[in-house]
Amino acid sequence: MADTIKDDIKTRGLQCPQCNTGCAADDRFCRNCGAYLRDDAKAIDAYLAKVVPERIDAALAVRFRAQKIVEVETAEKLAERAMGWLKTAGFLVGIPILVCGAALSFLGIKTYSDLESASRKASEFAKLVSNAEDQFGEVQKRVKDIDGALKGAQSRIDGQIVLINTQQQRLQAQVTSIQERLRFCPAKGLSSELKALLQAKLGQYIAYLEKVGFRNLDQQVSVCLYSQDDPIQGPARSVIDLRFPNASYFQEERTIYIHQDLASVASVISVALREYTHHALIQAMPNFTNVVPFQEVESALADYFPASFLDDPLIGEALGPVLGLSRSYIRNLATTAAYGTVVGGTDLHARGEIWGAALWQCRRDLSADVADKIGLEAWQAGWRNLETFSAELVSSETAAGKGTSCLSRQIAQRGLPAQGPTSQAPRSK
Repeated sequence: MADTIKDDIKTRGLQCPQCNTGCAADDRFCRNCGAYLRDDAKAIDAYLAKVVPERIDAALAVRFRAQKIVEVETAEKLAERAMGWLKTAGFLVGIPILVCGAALSFLGIKTYSDLESASRKASEFAKLVSNAEDQFGEVQKRVKDIDGALKGAQSRIDGQIVLINTQQQRLQAQVTSIQERLRFCPAKGLSSELKALLQAKLGQYIAYLEKVGFRNLDQQVSVCLYSQDDPIQGPARSVIDLRFPNASYFQEERTIYIHQDLASVASVISVALREYTHHALIQAMPNFTNVVPFQEVESALADYFPASFLDDPLIGEALGPVLGLSRSYIRNLATTAAYGTVVGGTDLHARGEIWGAALWQCRRDLSADVADKIGLEAWQAGWRNLETFSAELVSSETAAGKGTSCLSRQIAQRGLPAQGPTSQAPRSK
């Protein structure tokens, strides 16, 4: 029957059921709209139109249901994973936040304003710390600088100590050498303490005189104490009265004699120094003439140099009563007396006291070193009388270059013998 239908279609023309376009008998599809040319095409289309949508809807429903299941499962898994992540993050973040919150609460920070205030204070504190660090850095630098300076100073001090030790050893050797220039006679009243004291002070005094400019002090000088119970053994025995306390220097013997009564007083040191000064002055002026003008000036300088060395204007303090004087001292270079008050007398020591007082006053104005050198230079200048000695004092002061005229004023004020207009200065009565 199928073959009959095909034959029937080949023998007669067909019309497209969809667009009504005529078709050839052997056409399987409409040349216009492409519809399938079958007699039951409409039935098939109607069947498909009925069946296909239902099938599609059923298939879609099944697919949509499966898709929703997959989506739900996926969402659940995503949610579970997200919750896991959140729990982990909460654990990792929450604990620090909790600790931080507890710490803030412990520090009294409970609100945002507290936190802001704490933040501001922390910022201020950070600035203070930064400034402190800067200051500490500066302090460290200063400490390093000071440490370097101290090390340098320590090095210099160490060098100076070595130098001082060397100088001290040299001075000690010099003092020992100087002390060897002294010989002490055996005496009943010469204790080991007194001998050590006299030796030390005379040794220092010899070094002082050499610093001033005295020379030829290398010869040995003897120091002998005497009394009636322990008389002098030598040529001076016939000259010195053992009954009266006194002190003398004998150039021929180069010996200092000191009475025992003077040695018992502490100021015996000034007595011993004065007697040694006689030796030093004679050595400084080999052509010394033992006449009154020279004796007067020599006595003045024998008072002045020990007083300058001891920095004490009193000669023989506490020895006045021992010598039967109404005052505690023997002479005083701080006196304001004038030469005219003693010029008519026979006491050359009293007149020498005025010369020594003039030098002592200028020692205060010019300094000890300058006045000491002026006195020595004037003594060595080859003067012939008191007037030329005054001129030598003024000349030595001018040569010192101090720009003063202290000695000129002293010579005039005290009425000391002088050449020219100075000799006409009024003298005290």
